[in-house]
Amino acid sequence: MPTQSGGMEIIMNTYNAFRPHFDIKTFVKPESLFFPIYSWTWNDYLTEDGIKAQIDEFVTRGIKNLYVIPISKSFRPHNMHVRLSPDYMTNDFLKLFHFAVDYGKKNDTSFWLYDEDAWPSASCGGKVVQSCPELIQKEISCKKVFLPSSVPYNGSDKNFLAAFLDGRRLSLPFQTNTDCEITVYFINERRAFNNPYPDILDPRTADLFLTLTHEKYVLEFGNEFADVFPCVFIDEPNLAPYPWTQSLDKEFTKKYGYDLKSFLPSLFDEECTDEAGIRARIDYRNCIAELLVKNFYMKISTWCRNHNVLLTGHADGDDSILSYRMNGNLPAVLRALDIPGIDTILRQIFPSEKKELQIDFGDFIYKKITAENKFFPRIAASAANQTGKRFAMSESFAVYGSGLTYDQMRYVIHFQAVRGINIFNYMTAPYSDSSDLLTALRPIFCAQIPGSGEKSLFDTYVARLSYLLSLGDSSIHTALYFPIRDVFAGGEYARLTADSYEQSGDCLEKKNINFDIIDDRIILSAQPSSTVNAGLCAYERIIVPECCFMPSEVSKKLREFEKNGVKVITPDTLSSITSLPSEKSPSFKSSGHIKSVRRTLQNGALYFLYNEGYSSETTDVTFEETLPMYELNLINGEIYYAQNPTTIRLESGEGIAFLFTSSTLTVNPRATDVEALSHHITLREFDVEILHRTILDKEKLTVTMPDGTVKKISLPTDSSPFGSKFSGDLLYKTEFTAPWSENYFIIDLYNVCDSCEIILNGQSIGIIFAPPYRLCAPASLLKEKNTLEIRVSNTLANLFASTDVYDVHSYRDIGTYHYAEREFEKENDSCGLKSAVSIYLMPTK
Repeated sequence: MPTQSGGMEIIMNTYNAFRPHFDIKTFVKPESLFFPIYSWTWNDYLTEDGIKAQIDEFVTRGIKNLYVIPISKSFRPHNMHVRLSPDYMTNDFLKLFHFAVDYGKKNDTSFWLYDEDAWPSASCGGKVVQSCPELIQKEISCKKVFLPSSVPYNGSDKNFLAAFLDGRRLSLPFQTNTDCEITVYFINERRAFNNPYPDILDPRTADLFLTLTHEKYVLEFGNEFADVFPCVFIDEPNLAPYPWTQSLDKEFTKKYGYDLKSFLPSLFDEECTDEAGIRARIDYRNCIAELLVKNFYMKISTWCRNHNVLLTGHADGDDSILSYRMNGNLPAVLRALDIPGIDTILRQIFPSEKKELQIDFGDFIYKKITAENKFFPRIAASAANQTGKRFAMSESFAVYGSGLTYDQMRYVIHFQAVRGINIFNYMTAPYSDSSDLLTALRPIFCAQIPGSGEKSLFDTYVARLSYLLSLGDSSIHTALYFPIRDVFAGGEYARLTADSYEQSGDCLEKKNINFDIIDDRIILSAQPSSTVNAGLCAYERIIVPECCFMPSEVSKKLREFEKNGVKVITPDTLSSITSLPSEKSPSFKSSGHIKSVRRTLQNGALYFLYNEGYSSETTDVTFEETLPMYELNLINGEIYYAQNPTTIRLESGEGIAFLFTSSTLTVNPRATDVEALSHHITLREFDVEILHRTILDKEKLTVTMPDGTVKKISLPTDSSPFGSKFSGDLLYKTEFTAPWSENYFIIDLYNVCDSCEIILNGQSIGIIFAPPYRLCAPASLLKEKNTLEIRVSNTLANLFASTDVYDVHSYRDIGTYHYAEREFEKENDSCGLKSAVSIYLMPTK
């Protein structure tokens, strides 16, 4: 049955089920819903055979969840090459889509429903406006008009709003005795996309969008619709910079009691500090934000609830508070979703110091700051927590480039996981591997990727993490106030409050204090108490960044909470705060860059820790827990006894999970550390050959077989035996003699580019996708004379960085994404083992 939380109905499907206890069976073998969801981009001629072959390939690689992003030829015809046929939402398209879903279901592959032709959502590939032209997106624009002396101006311009001279609104008709230049404001039809985009502030847009898209899918799938699609994905619906809609004038005057048109210059001049002008900017943006949620998001959300499916997805520009005004009020938008989400694109999160990507295209310079590593994932997690929902999602890795390693993916996922994200969507798995269709969105998760065998292991790792972080309840009792009205004020006010907001959040991050984002509505809707309660949350303190325009009723409410014991903290005292006792944050002897998150279970607690630094760290950690402690191995699903306090050593991006529980668990034996093994064998000399090489020609991406060339190498080395342009899989081979060992032995490869599989005496004994490149195995596998083979795989970075296939094009033909990705791809190392290999064992006495 649906339940209510935070004023919203919650559809109780598997994604919103409460899981109060750790279940060992689910941890070892997670349900498919916890596995990543792949964006399957349909970009070429579709056939049943092609669909079937690709789903078979997905199944082989362990991919369990998909949604289809159709990209039609009309989406970006001038700079994104696609050949989708049949066309989006035609009967033939729907037939093939139905075939894909049915065939996937037969092979235990689940589908979400993506709601658009490419992006942004709401247009049905332009069909909304084509069906109702008056729904074209509108914006406020202005122009200068020369007015000769004695010539009256009567505002006859099309879609006229108001005219101004020297900041003063003119009464019409207007004329003057001298020549002058007036500023005319008018409603403009915005055509920012090739497919005409609608006005999402007009309630008719949502209705027509649902009719042309969602209802067609319901008609296609009938009563099975809700059983087939657990979620509908909405992708960054778009607002104009200065939106206008037919009801805005009336709605604004009704709500605020004055005429917006008298303050149009203040909307455009955000540096204007006139009090009335600032108020108009705030009221205008606030009115737009409320219309957006009421007339668009809530209509889509209500439709989904009525059809028993969940609404998920994300807005645009969600990594910067200064971008939020372009999406209305982002917390309110995300609360309208059943699984609130974010978009992690263009290396917004990445294991490196912040840097600027700059590409000179001749007629303009493309600039993008990467690796800012901001705390923005928390805004989606906060929306989920405050409305009683169990999941927050991230669309990750779009335009990260084909040099994305599993090590880097792990870092990005862990960064988001400790900030509340527990469902991950990977961009992108293309339908076609034709060369001309691979320029826009890389990485590409396809069979031609070197080391694709690691994908299943890595995805299972992520599924275990998603499962653990869905358990119990959040242990967050600190909230950071979201000063949206100051952002709406624009200009210096927006910049100052954005800086204070970011600095306050960064201060909490450095202190390892987990926090949610709280806005005016959550504060005002909470009943006076010793905590600010919302959904699953009970906040004991609120951090308020510098702001000038907090509503008086919110300020009053915070004072009431203060009287009841809630701490309201300003930036000047923020540096002295520590974790609350109720948060039970672990204490570190030397915390460095170790981040942690805690989940409260009915019979204990769960912790996940990871190293957010860029080098390995070792520290002692103590937990404020008294129940028995277990370590949960996310790679293999094993469980070990652990001691509190304990010592942890984590590579950059590496994570570890601990469970405290009153339940009795079956545990696995834990191997002793390397230091306890007395015998050490060093292997330096190897024969190496190519197993597979991935190549890109003018036709397609293909995997070629080896020519039999074998090279002899001596480790360590910084170079790849087959050159810096090589993308593929190498096989290293050597032989060694070993004494009999007790119980187990350890192989340590130290430094690998980028992932590997270890094969001993013809038997695969393990795959390693990220550091530490160390593996423990039973001693029974050893012989007196042994053959060791190591399959080493890199990425497609070297291939795309060195290819000349795209040199005939310019950014006008294939867009800017390709060139950003290529800059990323140039950073990657070549393929191979970099260090001598060590084997540690304990000889039999």
